Amino acid sequence: MVQPRVMTRAIDLSPAAVIIAVMVGGTLAGVTGALLALPVAAMVKIAVEQYLISTRLDKVREDAATSSLPRRRRGRSRPLP
Repeated sequence: MVQPRVMTRAIDLSPAAVIIAVMVGGTLAGVTGALLALPVAAMVKIAVEQYLISTRLDKVREDAATSSLPRRRRGRSRPLP
């Protein structure tokens, strides 16, 4: 009951994700899996976020490069790459 609330604040995972991660880790590897489930879940979350952010940035850069509209400069001395 307390662990999901504490871990939500500590590693920024939702309570449902904490419960599911601990249950899956405990089922797969017992007590050791339950203990390692939250750090692994946090790493997976960070990896997915980084992948999504990088793919979105690549798409925005590609769209900006192929855009026929001139880009506005906002106080910068040179355009963005």
